[in-house]
Amino acid sequence: MAESKADEHWTEALSLAYAGEGGEFDDKILAHINSAIGLGLPPTKEAGIRVIRADVFARRKLWSEVEAEIRRALELDKSLSNSMLYVMAHKLLASSYEKRGQISRAVKTLEDAIAGLQTLYDPNEEAVSIASMLCELAVIYMSNRQQISSAEDQCLANLEHATRVAPDYPQTYAFLGVLFGSKELRSYDPKKAIGYYERHLTLCPPDDPARRISQEHIILLRKEVTTKEQPKRGGFIKKLFG
Repeated sequence: MAESKADEHWTEALSLAYAGEGGEFDDKILAHINSAIGLGLPPTKEAGIRVIRADVFARRKLWSEVEAEIRRALELDKSLSNSMLYVMAHKLLASSYEKRGQISRAVKTLEDAIAGLQTLYDPNEEAVSIASMLCELAVIYMSNRQQISSAEDQCLANLEHATRVAPDYPQTYAFLGVLFGSKELRSYDPKKAIGYYERHLTLCPPDDPARRISQEHIILLRKEVTTKEQPKRGGFIKKLFG
């Protein structure tokens, strides 16, 4: 009877986690998770639900608690029963390190997780998951480029790797657009950035909110390209147009 009740709380916690947006059900999720774990769950189920609890803690910026939950989850089930939870867990763990200034640990967490994902699961079936983690690693490099030598090169290498692993994964091209479309970076190349954003739009689902961001960046970058390509008004052109 106790196990059945634990399963009920486990199911309800997952349902709320998948249904909620912006953490609107977080208090209820935590209550069901606490009850499920307290009543007793099989290791695999407990591991998965601890990842969900870590996600709630991350929204609340409780980074030490995030680390503790993920570490316990991985002790219970190293593979976390499915690749979606595996990716989610390691991204949360990397974030918990990054937010506390432990950048090298965040990088290593993702690098190890990418290698582990290809060992624990069929890499041919997990191309998108691998690409998403490579993108996450690229973002950490760029977000902390003042602290990491050759951060831009590392970022580009991971994004290029992602395009080879999963050529049709849209998010990679959005990140490449950011990399080449940011004026403060030495890799700045607005024409390349426009090409990557256009590729993102080609692959991105019609209802994805990220489309609007790419479209806005393309408009701004095209203005930049047009301004640069306008001839300077000197000599004959200056006399003609004033």
